Amino acid sequence: MRIVNLARQERAPKTWVEAVPVYEFLISLCGFAEPEAWSSLELGQTWFERLAARTSHRFQSALDQLGSSAGHMWLNLIPLIHQRGWSEVTAFVDSLARMPPMELRLHLLGYYIPESFVSLEPETVLAAARGDPEAQRRLLADRNYFEGTARTLASFLSLDPPRTRRLTLDVLRRWNKEVFSDFEPEVMAALERDAAAKREMLTSMSPERVIEIATGVGFPPQAGGREVLMIPQLSLRPWLLTFEDGDVGLLCYPVADESLEGNEGAPPARLLRLLKALSDERRLRILRALTKSSATLQELSEQFGVPKTSLHYHLAVLRTTKLIRVSADPSRLYSLRRDVLPEVGLILERFLGEGEP
Repeated sequence: MRIVNLARQERAPKTWVEAVPVYEFLISLCGFAEPEAWSSLELGQTWFERLAARTSHRFQSALDQLGSSAGHMWLNLIPLIHQRGWSEVTAFVDSLARMPPMELRLHLLGYYIPESFVSLEPETVLAAARGDPEAQRRLLADRNYFEGTARTLASFLSLDPPRTRRLTLDVLRRWNKEVFSDFEPEVMAALERDAAAKREMLTSMSPERVIEIATGVGFPPQAGGREVLMIPQLSLRPWLLTFEDGDVGLLCYPVADESLEGNEGAPPARLLRLLKALSDERRLRILRALTKSSATLQELSEQFGVPKTSLHYHLAVLRTTKLIRVSADPSRLYSLRRDVLPEVGLILERFLGEGEP
């Protein structure tokens, strides 16, 4: 998870909220194209398997050729959506069809995203996109590029630019026709409810406070003078996705439980998520450790003898249920939110009370 740096200037960041279909379209495709992550996403393995059953052989074939586990490439198009102002899926895909093949290839590779380059030079990515074998070898072996999953790009890099564009358009059009168009109305209703709730919060709270409520990331009170676009997302809950487009930070945050409508008489989504978060022994041990002092991911990893990648998932669950927060400064300290703990009993008592005669 990257954290957008809001601490550049002294005035509060200009902040607004948008819920438009094309963002969720790409985020859902990313989730589908990361099958090893299905079990860690809140929608769950079964939900994604049901989507897979609806896809055609042609869709799956095109996705396999681009990289069936390279879901992150679809997220690399999100800053482009903001730049061009697209909102509807068909307009977005039609615009990509008019884009030069090499330019689209570079966008998918993350070449135009400055924060992608940690230990790899832009020239290497450009050469790899053009087919240079040595540059491709270096890109695939890099442990930082593509959020640490550069190895999934082997199939993608074997394609030439024109074929890359043909397959990309085929995947996007078929994902929309075969899958996304069916669940778009229900998902967008929830995202629009959440966006409206956050806009209302912005009328009475500081942008930093609203961002913390939405993301679980505690930004400092003087957090920066840049612009922040908040984008609710459902398909990759509990993950927070962050991007930068010039002076605008894009925060694709997990949609809040209260924005999800359940069946009448069903337990509140907030209660279910809190109980699920607290039902795991490791997460309970993390909470207990944080009662003593705040800690970094590295410190918690050493304390529990658990790899950081595994621990990061548990921390994301606790963060999105608002049981813990993480600071946005370089220390990235995780701390307990004691004010949230009583909420579990209150929501449970309220729900049980609704069933009383």
